[in-house]
Amino acid sequence: MVLRWLIITGLSCAAQNICQPTLAYSPCEIAFDLNDEERKQHPNPYWSVELRAEVRSPEFKTYQAYAYYDGAGKMVIRFAPTQSGAWDFRVTSNLPRWNGKQGQFQATPSDHPGYVIPRNVRHWSMTETKKPHLWMGDTMYTFASIDRGAFDDVIAKRAAQKFNHIRGHLLGADPALAFPAADKPNYAFFDEVDKRVRAMNEKGFTADLIIGRDENHLAKQFPERAQRERLIRFLASRYAAYGITWQLMQEFEEYADGRAIAKEIGELLKKYDPVGHPRTAHTVATSAPLVADGWMDYLLYQSSDDHLNAIERQLYTKPFVN
Repeated sequence: MVLRWLIITGLSCAAQNICQPTLAYSPCEIAFDLNDEERKQHPNPYWSVELRAEVRSPEFKTYQAYAYYDGAGKMVIRFAPTQSGAWDFRVTSNLPRWNGKQGQFQATPSDHPGYVIPRNVRHWSMTETKKPHLWMGDTMYTFASIDRGAFDDVIAKRAAQKFNHIRGHLLGADPALAFPAADKPNYAFFDEVDKRVRAMNEKGFTADLIIGRDENHLAKQFPERAQRERLIRFLASRYAAYGITWQLMQEFEEYADGRAIAKEIGELLKKYDPVGHPRTAHTVATSAPLVADGWMDYLLYQSSDDHLNAIERQLYTKPFVN
C-alpha cells in the first residue's frame, strides 16, 4: 500500500495527511500542494518546478530523492525507506514556500528481501537477505497498456511457474499515448502503470523496465536533451521506490547514435535514481560495446551463440542476462 505522509517544520499552509509508520521497502509519498500563485507561475509543473529532498537514514546515509508532478496540483516525492527507524529529510526547491523545509517519518521492520543487485562480480542477490538470486525472466512488452484483466492473468500464471522477472515497455504499446507531447505526460496512463509495477512486485517479480522503443524512438519523440532529462527524472522519481531494473532502450544498435544516447540516459539514471537500480540496454546481440562508458551494471544478450558469451565472460566482470 502507498501511504501519503508529510511532517514539515515551519509549515504554515493547510494541514497535510500524516502517514502511519510504514514497512521498510514500502513506497511512501511526500506530497507538496501547489497553491494558486504557484500554479500561475508554473503552468506546466512537469517542466518547470524543481523540487528534491535529501533523505537521511537512521544510520545517516543520505539519498537524493526528486519529486515528480502528479497532474493534480501536487509535486510528489516517492521514496521507499530501506531500514526501520526515523528518516529525516530537507527540501530544496525553486518554490520558495517549500525551499529549506525539513521533516521526519518513521519506518518499521520488514521481512522484504530488498532489491536485486549484482554481487561477487557475476552473480545476483537481494540487498537484505543476501541470498543468491536466480534470474528467471519473461517478456511482456505491452504490460503497461494491455487489458488489465489480461495483465493480471499473465502475472498470476508466471508467478505460479516461479518466474521472478518480467520485462516490458514502460511507455506502453504506443509511446505517444504516454506522452502526447514531449513535455506533457499522460498522468492517468502513469497512474495505471504505477499500479501494475506495484502488482508485479507484490507477486514477487522485479520489473525490468524498458524506457525507449527500438528504431531511434527516444531521439525521435524526445529530440532535445532537456526533454530526455525531464523524462528520465519523471520516470526515476516515480519508479525507483519499487523493485525494478532499468533496460534503457530496445536494441540500441537501431539508434542513429545509440552509444551516445545510452550513455546519456544511463548517466541520468545514475543521477535521478536514489537507490541505483541495475542498468543495462537491450541489444540485437550483446550490449558489451557499452561497458567502457561506465554507466552499465550488467550485460544483456539476445543471442543463442554460446561462443559469444564464453568469450565475453573472459573480458567483462559483470553479470550476464540472456
